[in-house]
Amino acid sequence: MARVEAVIFAANEPVTRSVLARVVGKNCNIELIIDDIRAELAGRPYELVAVAGGWQHRTKKVFGD
Repeated sequence: MARVEAVIFAANEPVTRSVLARVVGKNCNIELIIDDIRAELAGRPYELVAVAGGWQHRTKKVFGD
């Protein structure tokens, strides 16, 4: 899970499922990993969002102004 989060955090564009599959293996459940990361980020000022066919870290709207 930490490797997936690190790859998404370091990327300058949304990270696709195929990229994440290369990181964790094709047999891993990417959706479950993403859900776990989202749950861990619940109390933080940023979130993991699906955008443009991939995932990206974003500042939560409440902190955007």
